Amino acid sequence: MSPESSVVAVSGLDDETYTITLERGGLPVSSATGTPDASGTLEINAGAQPFCWIGVTPEVIPGDEVHLTGGGVDDDFATVEDIKVTSRPVGNEGNDAFTVTGTLGADLDLDNVNVLVRFPFAADEWRADANTSDEDNTLELDGSTWTATFTTSRDGIPVDAEVIAAARTPTVLEATYGVGGDPEGDPPYNEATADRVGAGAPIPEGCPRRARRAIQDVSPVSINLNNPGSDLTVSGVTGGVSPTVRVDLSDGTPPTISRQASLVGTPPDAVPTEVTWRATFSAAELTTLDGAITVTAEHAPIPGGAQNTRTVLKDFVAPGVPTVSPDGGTFRDRVSVTMAGEDGGRILFNLRGGDPSQNGTVFTGPFLITGDTLLHAVQQDAAGNLGPQITRRFTKLVPPGPGSGTPPGAGAGAGPRGGRAIVPLAPSIAKAKSGKPRGVKTATARWRPPKANGAVRNGYDVRALKLRPGRAAKVLRPKSVGPKATKVKVTLPKGKYRFQVRASSAAGNSPWSGRSNKVTAR
Repeated sequence: MSPESSVVAVSGLDDETYTITLERGGLPVSSATGTPDASGTLEINAGAQPFCWIGVTPEVIPGDEVHLTGGGVDDDFATVEDIKVTSRPVGNEGNDAFTVTGTLGADLDLDNVNVLVRFPFAADEWRADANTSDEDNTLELDGSTWTATFTTSRDGIPVDAEVIAAARTPTVLEATYGVGGDPEGDPPYNEATADRVGAGAPIPEGCPRRARRAIQDVSPVSINLNNPGSDLTVSGVTGGVSPTVRVDLSDGTPPTISRQASLVGTPPDAVPTEVTWRATFSAAELTTLDGAITVTAEHAPIPGGAQNTRTVLKDFVAPGVPTVSPDGGTFRDRVSVTMAGEDGGRILFNLRGGDPSQNGTVFTGPFLITGDTLLHAVQQDAAGNLGPQITRRFTKLVPPGPGSGTPPGAGAGAGPRGGRAIVPLAPSIAKAKSGKPRGVKTATARWRPPKANGAVRNGYDVRALKLRPGRAAKVLRPKSVGPKATKVKVTLPKGKYRFQVRASSAAGNSPWSGRSNKVTAR
């Protein structure tokens, strides 16, 4: 399996039936079922065996996971490594040796790679790896480029051969990279596809290339305070005879909004043909949805079914300000500065002035300040909403002159060790709970204290965000509770809500936490 290849080979198997599933980002992309050959190898989409991907022929990319089940295996898997074949076999002057080259990802060790060259219709094959005892065939690495050198008594360079670079893994799976494809040279094979031609028998096609069935674009990628009235358009490709695509939108609570996609152009009359589809949902239809919206495209007719999913975030609540620690002030030599904000968001900052949302750097960890500095920062949540910008000034103290009488470490620069209160980090929001039907309308907010819990001296503020279709959420007056509390039941007007929590100390308040799940006051 490789970037721009759809071939997957699994070795060391028993004479049983197995299922191979390709996953990307934790979601299944395609699967295939088959039995291994006499050597214990099961190949998918390779031509040597009649086993094809069901529904979708994937283009395998680095980071994909290939899972194996069946034959007594519960779930074995391997991650696709970044390895490619970049040249056809090239012979020397006397044609008694030839080389093949390729590239290797930084995370892959040459000791775990072997290269195989074989003729599809003959018994001839050559193998090379970095640990081989056969001095005639070698594998070497120069930077990120590997070179396999082979000797041969065959008359001529094997230009019609298949080249496979394989990355061995601790599992039974073997990542296999083929230079080859069907006679037209269509994807998903790599750029050296055209080199797999030559005299002799016809080149095997492997499995027919099925049309891709995928969501290619969702616009906008999030619905926030910047585009509250936007329509949502989902588009992609499909295939098959008289295909249809149904697109569903759901935030996990009823109702689900469904739409039959429109096909752009003439529907295909053969499996290998692709056709574009599009579905548009109006802003008025989206008012009943909130939070993480799952976009699902279901294709038909597909053996075994085929679905693609994307996620769109809808959020009309701006995040709070980030916490800066230390919160500005003076220092003597240098100071390490850290920041914290809402879960799932990011903090943009700069030390040069200007708008951090336009020319800021994403905060990834503590940084040092060694001179007078003006820090500008803003928080951006996962949906793209920006919070208020903050500015913190850091001033370096000038060392006292001789006879000043100022003891080391005294004065305004004393930090938390000197007993100064510190601003706490934000709590982590937990699952909120809807109230019981009938009676007083309530809902319960829950949270986990921040890691620096000792800084929560004054307690917590809990605020409810009343969700309003098509408009920004209404922020209700916060309710305050003690420093040991981790939940509170709030009486609310009838409606749907999310909660946020912040911690408080004598030095100030933390940022508001991320927003809770959606609950109903009833």
